[in-house]
Amino acid sequence: MGVALGEREEDQDDGQAGQQHADQVRRYLAQDVRDAELAHLLRRGGQPLGTIATVLGELRDAGSLDAPARTLEGWRRDLTFRGLAQLYAAGQLSIYLDSMDGSARTGSASKHGPH
Repeated sequence: MGVALGEREEDQDDGQAGQQHADQVRRYLAQDVRDAELAHLLRRGGQPLGTIATVLGELRDAGSLDAPARTLEGWRRDLTFRGLAQLYAAGQLSIYLDSMDGSARTGSASKHGPH
């Protein structure tokens, strides 16, 4: 499973979840695979391990994807709001700077200042 998530075989821990059968192939429960894939996606999204543990715990406790889906939807809304706020602020800053003397944007001395 780790290989499917981008890990090298030599980096995998022998103590990881899953049962090893006589044919030396580990078999994982669907829940284990789902948890590993979700953890991988959340890490790639920059979520801290504590948050990931909380999400996975809620998922196991709830037994369905409803609670984590609501959490992820909340994160998506927050990211969208912050991104739009930053774009708006950048636009307002640009308008402000355009309304000022060109020296404010370039940092050069005013044309009326000392030479």
